[in-house]
Amino acid sequence: MKAFTNALNETVDFLVTKGLDRYEAYSLASLTADCRVSQVVDVRKGVHCMVPKSIFTPTHTAKHEK
Repeated sequence: MKAFTNALNETVDFLVTKGLDRYEAYSLASLTADCRVSQVVDVRKGVHCMVPKSIFTPTHTAKHEK
């Protein structure tokens, strides 16, 4: 659980560097982050969280929108 908490906190910290406040970053992470356990065999356990790059690109609006 500690590894997951650390990974999530680091993901939130990363999102804050992109201009979000901590509450927005946490909300975005809860919606988009994919956290996976990367090690369960050895004594060390790891978790990594991935955020899709697509959330950082502007969405395309309808071409005919005025």
